[in-house]
Amino acid sequence: MVQMDAELSLLALAQDVTADAVVKSEALIALASQSLSKPEVLADLLGDQEADVAIEPVRTLRLHIAGPVIREAIQSRMATANGELAAQLVHALDTGKDARPTSVTTWEEALATGGNPDRGRRVFHTTQLMCARCHTVDGGVALLGPSLAGIAQSVRDQIIQSVLKPSDQLPPQYQAWVVHTKEGVSHTGLQLDHQSGGAINMLVECPH
Repeated sequence: MVQMDAELSLLALAQDVTADAVVKSEALIALASQSLSKPEVLADLLGDQEADVAIEPVRTLRLHIAGPVIREAIQSRMATANGELAAQLVHALDTGKDARPTSVTTWEEALATGGNPDRGRRVFHTTQLMCARCHTVDGGVALLGPSLAGIAQSVRDQIIQSVLKPSDQLPPQYQAWVVHTKEGVSHTGLQLDHQSGGAINMLVECPH
């Protein structure tokens, strides 16, 4: 019941024509983490006049693209969409004509003129990609991946390379280890330091 109430509240906020586009987009991101009982209700938001609001439902609806109502709604919206929204719709339909870059070089060219920080932040926190489960943007918080608190000091090309091919330049301290105990239990995490007697202190991700 609590989950249903949360879903209805977030949906009402996302559909509120008087609400700010940023607020509506945040509500849609929160909805993406819910097990929606009727995901097709998001289809109407594909026609929102604010591009940020129209893009967010696509990230959730593409997980339900097998549904005829959802597929038809996305196909219909493609007739008038352009820019990033059109690219997201094509990606959702998986037509084999994905407009996004396909190599590191073409990504660098596409991103040479900058980006949209708000959209990037929402992608970072979306449950589909789960970037925030391993990385933090707050200094002093230890997760399984390196902190991104100082990422603004990095070179753009290095950031693109790290996002697309994260294993190419993986610092030793962030290499994952798997420890198998005598009891047959396996633990995956980061090695923090060695303890006396050959023991290893590890940071492991808690199960959800």
